[in-house]
Amino acid sequence: MLYQLGVEVINGENLEDLPPIISHLGYDNQLIFTQFCELPYRKKIKEEKLKDISLSILKGELGVAENGAIWVNDYKLPHRALTCIGEHLIIALSKKNIVWNMHEAYDTVQPENHGYGVFISGPSKTADIEQSLVKGAHGARSLKVFLYG
Repeated sequence: MLYQLGVEVINGENLEDLPPIISHLGYDNQLIFTQFCELPYRKKIKEEKLKDISLSILKGELGVAENGAIWVNDYKLPHRALTCIGEHLIIALSKKNIVWNMHEAYDTVQPENHGYGVFISGPSKTADIEQSLVKGAHGARSLKVFLYG
């Protein structure tokens, strides 16, 4: 389903596989934010630097097979904007955290335990009345999902 949404899926064994992939994608020497303490990128960022983020690497808490949506919440997320302000987004999701449909997802995510949460299902896209497609207007221009485990 993710391929149909314009999302690239990358498979790996564990989070340690991610830095060489990020380097191969050309993000060296750019501002990268991550929620993962295991990864060698920024974990904290000042608000005035949010606009400079090239890549955000976020933890997907839950994936939905039916529609490709991935639940991201505010655990270890210093700014809610990090889900949509970076030019590009990688969501790392453990394969064991994939459910079949949205009914199962709603039973699992427990949004009342977090101040913020969002289902993300692809890069930002919008079209005007002339049907000109624009990517990245309201969020990341690209989304990659790193499935591990």
